[in-house]
Amino acid sequence: MTAARTMLLSMKSKTKRIAFIMVLALALVGYVLLLWRGPWWIDGGHLRSKDLQPADGVVITGLRTTIVALGVGAVAAITLYYTHRNHVLSLRQYEQVQEQFEHTRARDQEQSELTREGQVTERYVEAIKLLASENLTERLGGIYALERIMRDSEKDHATVVEVLAAFVRQRAAAGDEEGSDEQDAKPDEDVQAALTVLGRRPTHGDSTPYINLRHTDLRGADLSDAKLDQVDLRNAWLQRAHFARSSLRDAVFQGAALFKADFSFTHLNGAIFYQAGMEETALWQADARNAVFSYAAMERARLRDAKLQGAAFVHTQLLSAEFHNADLAGAELKNVDLSRSEGLQLEQLAAAVLTEIKNLPSGMSFEELEKAKGSLSSLRRS
Repeated sequence: MTAARTMLLSMKSKTKRIAFIMVLALALVGYVLLLWRGPWWIDGGHLRSKDLQPADGVVITGLRTTIVALGVGAVAAITLYYTHRNHVLSLRQYEQVQEQFEHTRARDQEQSELTREGQVTERYVEAIKLLASENLTERLGGIYALERIMRDSEKDHATVVEVLAAFVRQRAAAGDEEGSDEQDAKPDEDVQAALTVLGRRPTHGDSTPYINLRHTDLRGADLSDAKLDQVDLRNAWLQRAHFARSSLRDAVFQGAALFKADFSFTHLNGAIFYQAGMEETALWQADARNAVFSYAAMERARLRDAKLQGAAFVHTQLLSAEFHNADLAGAELKNVDLSRSEGLQLEQLAAAVLTEIKNLPSGMSFEELEKAKGSLSSLRRS
């Protein structure tokens, strides 16, 4: 059936070509005849058939020139028509080729993406197996394999973060009672590696995955230069942990043990330290604007040159806390005892919002503060 149809189409095409050639031949013959005999057909009443005179030659030449011009014009028009048609056909063919190319490319990209996702899944499964190994080297390999997946696949970023955070919670779970302050205490090597990977994870847009490290024993952990915005470290043991130069915006340290933890040069904007144990914690030049230190134990905490604008110190224990050059503009100090705080100047307290202050630093009176602040109505404890 297909062969017969092909033969029929071939015969039709051949017939069209023969017909076209015959029409072209007839047109050519007709044109030659018109060029030869046309002057007499057109103006035969004024032309002689024999014994032509110069005047007849002028008329014949003029008519033949007109016929030649018309022929040339017709040929030009036909050429222009076929050129335009070929151009349109070429454009259509080009568009079809482009569509086919785009379709092929999209299909190849889809296939490539499926292949890549399959490879990532295989790598992910192998990494999870390594994490469960009893061998430290294999666990470290699994951690760094997950880091590579996190960098290669934005879609798997949040999942890898959850897995690493769960690994830390499982391997470094805090006990029921707060861990002792052992000076040389530090996380196991694999736990520290997981923390390091979490801290240097790549950023994708404005999204920040939730990192749950609650109730973990991370005493002595090194989280310097880490990107851990919004990390949840509630009730974690973080004695002597190092957070220097890290980004911990909106992090939650509620109830955490932070004895001698180092937050120097750290971004702590909006961080929550509610009821945290922050004795001797270092906050030198930390940016803790709008942070919450309410009900925290901050005896001997070092806040030299810290940015504390808008921070909250409600019922905070500030015995021997150091505030040299700290910016307290707009900070809320309520029901706190400042009698033994160090480095506080009149100008610093005048810029703060003071309510129910128990005692002022040594050598400073409420009257002096009244003059500096302009109002004493809410300073004294009711």
